[in-house]
Amino acid sequence: MRSNKQQDAFRWKGFRPGPDLGAGRLTLSTGYFMQGHAVSYPLHVPSYMLNKFVLHQGKNKPLTPSGDLRMQTAQEWLSSVYETELLIGAITSVTCPDMAKKGYAALDRIAARGLTSLPPYFRWPSPFTCIELLVNRSTGLHHDTGGSWTMHDVLASFGSGHDAVFHIHELGADICFPPGSLIMLLSKMFQHSADWTIGERICVAHFMKDQVHDRVGVASPRLPRLGEYLSLVGQKPPKRRR
Repeated sequence: MRSNKQQDAFRWKGFRPGPDLGAGRLTLSTGYFMQGHAVSYPLHVPSYMLNKFVLHQGKNKPLTPSGDLRMQTAQEWLSSVYETELLIGAITSVTCPDMAKKGYAALDRIAARGLTSLPPYFRWPSPFTCIELLVNRSTGLHHDTGGSWTMHDVLASFGSGHDAVFHIHELGADICFPPGSLIMLLSKMFQHSADWTIGERICVAHFMKDQVHDRVGVASPRLPRLGEYLSLVGQKPPKRRR
């Protein structure tokens, strides 16, 4: 488990400014716990204990739009990629249908209860409560502890002429991650990292926060089931053996 100071230091490591894009990050979220209000917890705590602990700790914490999302320039950038984000949301609805459903439910409850405020004209394009833009950043080996065990992160690769490789430690997998590709990962379960040697790299990370879902009373999603995929192509799942 990392302390809040260690987590903050990790968030700002690995940036390598490029000649055209520079380097930096934007964290965009409609419902966010302010720095110091999020709860840190060890990975080994059983889930039934963890859910009670987080719910107790987070039920009175204020939700607010992330500081970056309040900036006009950040809202304009998100509007400029609106159609791309709709496509990523549609892909998520097919690959992880229950997670997308729970994400939209959490966003609806945040809006309906007035727990956070954004300009009335602003449209959020995703089932994920958080979208993070990372420009020219190398990410060291880590777990992401903010989501539940069943929440997938969706990582979208953009940029120009880079040779990024995404590494999943437990699987011993090195995955080419060129511009235009997506990776979905149980990022709390698997340690992962990413790096590149040429070009300029952009990664847009999409994720959910378990504490935010708990705050609005939305359960953690279940993992996808084979039958959900088969139904998309008109097939029925195999019958269970008794």
